[in-house]
Amino acid sequence: MENVGILMFKLNLEEETYDQLEINQGNPISEQLKSDDIIFIVDAEHSRIWIWEGTNANIKMKFLSTQIASKIRDRHGITYAITSVDEGSEPADLKELLY
Repeated sequence: MENVGILMFKLNLEEETYDQLEINQGNPISEQLKSDDIIFIVDAEHSRIWIWEGTNANIKMKFLSTQIASKIRDRHGITYAITSVDEGSEPADLKELLY
């Protein structure tokens, strides 16, 4: 699947902000997901921001991720829905983006 209209950001816990990730065309997005991270996936086609929470993400990271996701939404699409998912519990529509 081509990743057109997809942006990815990684939670930067130290600075309490986010960093944009490069998406390598031809490689599945899932290759960039690590259990220690929280990743924000902006899907412009479906007006959605996914908060992907790795299994090792702590409570502080999860709390901060909701605030960061709102900032990303303000910047990229005020009407976008925000959905939080845990690693290993990804719904089918997110799996389509990841793999």
